Amino acid sequence: MSLSDTPAAADPSPAAESTTAALAEPTQRVTARWVTGLVLVNVGINAAFFGPINVFVAEQAIGIDEANKEAIASLVLGCGAAVSLVANPLFGALSDRTISGFGRRSPWVLAGAVLAAAALLAMSGATAVALMVLFWCLVQLGANAAYAAITAAIPDRVPVLQRGGVGGLAALGQTLGILLGAVFGAVVSGNFMVGYTMCAAALLFSVVPYLFHRNDPPLPRELRPPFSWGSFLRGFWISPARHPDFAWAWLTRFLVNVCNQLTIVYLIFFLGDVLKHENPALGVLTLTGIYA
Repeated sequence: MSLSDTPAAADPSPAAESTTAALAEPTQRVTARWVTGLVLVNVGINAAFFGPINVFVAEQAIGIDEANKEAIASLVLGCGAAVSLVANPLFGALSDRTISGFGRRSPWVLAGAVLAAAALLAMSGATAVALMVLFWCLVQLGANAAYAAITAAIPDRVPVLQRGGVGGLAALGQTLGILLGAVFGAVVSGNFMVGYTMCAAALLFSVVPYLFHRNDPPLPRELRPPFSWGSFLRGFWISPARHPDFAWAWLTRFLVNVCNQLTIVYLIFFLGDVLKHENPALGVLTLTGIYA
């Protein structure tokens, strides 16, 4: 048999292992250290989201124009929500295709956290509604880049039999982050500039353990899937007739989150203006803790 007929031996090189690891279904259990890093990122991102949403945007709106505080808060948070709606799936798709020596997800976690933290610091000094809108949209842009990447890390790295438990712990991190944001609001009640700084610091510190763990195999260039807007947009449609369980789960989650957001955004105004609570930010923390 000629040399050309001889089957090629499997490539044992690190590059070949990376090629397999980046896209293969995970089989090796993730460590407690990795899970801790994942949970902390979720804590930090949600603190950066909900500290401002629960308290600081409202307090800043009062400082700019108390008579129109509800309209200002609605405009700022609504514009941020619109950015989030686009940014999260888009950055998720881009991270799927990222070629980097640091892996697919870690660069987005780092860059997103840095952008969001910088925007939070900038927002603390905003003295006009337009600046609040701009900086809050940048917060949403950065935080959702990190959020999309860290969420995708679960199916990337966690085997099926461990995925439910790890996903539950990640959700616990989200709840703890919401509580932490409310704690920040109560601790610095009335001083939103310090509050934004605390949220930025919490976000930056929260991503450090995950980034130092370095369990994010790089994607080889030749395996990067192509991107097209058509396929990206078509991916949002999942037939409810063919997948009714998914449809009911999606609808339930959608309605729960709509109710949550409608309550959260205006809760501090309701406590202060209607119930005449002497410390509305502390009331937000109390009710958030009960609900969580």
